[in-house]
Amino acid sequence: MTLTLLKQTEVFYGTEKRKVSLVSGDLSALTAEDQVDYLGVSAFPNDYSPTGGSLIQALFKKGISVADLAKDKLADYRTDFPCWVSKDVSGAAFRRIAVYEPAGVASAYDMVSTLFSAVQKAQGSDKTPICVALPLVCTGCAGADEMEVMDMLFYAAYHWCGVAFPFSEIKITLYHNKASVDSLKARFDQLSAAYGDLEHLDLPDSYSYYAAQAASTIGKKELPPGLTYREAFAICVYSSNYFRTINGTLREKEKYHDVYKKMLPLIEAIDTGLMNMAVFAGKVYRGEKTMTPEREKENEKGNKVVNAAYTSTSYSPGGFYYGAPYRFQFQSLFGVVIEKLSIYPNEQEVLFADRMQYLVKDVTKESNYRLYTADEVEQALRR
Repeated sequence: MTLTLLKQTEVFYGTEKRKVSLVSGDLSALTAEDQVDYLGVSAFPNDYSPTGGSLIQALFKKGISVADLAKDKLADYRTDFPCWVSKDVSGAAFRRIAVYEPAGVASAYDMVSTLFSAVQKAQGSDKTPICVALPLVCTGCAGADEMEVMDMLFYAAYHWCGVAFPFSEIKITLYHNKASVDSLKARFDQLSAAYGDLEHLDLPDSYSYYAAQAASTIGKKELPPGLTYREAFAICVYSSNYFRTINGTLREKEKYHDVYKKMLPLIEAIDTGLMNMAVFAGKVYRGEKTMTPEREKENEKGNKVVNAAYTSTSYSPGGFYYGAPYRFQFQSLFGVVIEKLSIYPNEQEVLFADRMQYLVKDVTKESNYRLYTADEVEQALRR
């Protein structure tokens, strides 16, 4: 066996147990005992040169050329996100390679979850349990910070192990001789503890008050099938007035970077919970009191818009909608009704994931309000 288990945390999809593991070893020398379904690899865009010290070079020395695999891909998703998947690789202790090639270091952190999106799409209707192994992507020649990548990979792995697609285990892999192995093991422990105890996260703006409020509310409710307590708790926190802090942090992640990192466990639980609930296909309503000139331009007819945070709407127009000078009517594809988990169920809230995407179909100007009619066009990309 090449891979050595260092740390492991359990993740639940409903009552089904999955695993996020921290292992050490050489991913280019996997044995039959280490067999995985997908091997994750990072590269510069369209550059699969066997650069010294890279996993691509190590694979090349074993007779596996990523450059050759790139000439005849199983699936290429790079028009939507920076990943592609190879066809089956014969004679290896993995079935396929999933290649992650972000444009730069900044997007390397923010888009790492899309590597698992690529695996999901490549599997199609095949629901066989999947095991993925990958290194700390983009930390070699690309120069990404190891701790930053660890944080985002842990988020992505925890999220994807918690949704319906059957990731049975995701192995985050360190090389044996990595000098920072002890600090990375300690970080894995810190992340495991934070993701497992959302009620005591060290977050600003009276988080402990809203956490206690959510715990009390969820403790009295019957959870929807397939939803864990932590996911229901996180959505309930969002339904409180703490949504302002959550969305404000998401909109300005660079400015509030430290808060964002501490908030990732809560964000992951919201994201995973929304993905595990039934979608609402129908018309929803949103009212806004103000709109900047930049947002007015962004929401011109024919534009495709990506919201930089979660989007709250209602399936029933009420006073908040009719009294607003800026009104939105969305045709929902992936919104989720959260009223049964909400602190304010009378709002009849339909919540959309962070980075909801919609197409503005029409803008109507009336004497005392402006109406934006839009269609949700794509499911939000996960971090």
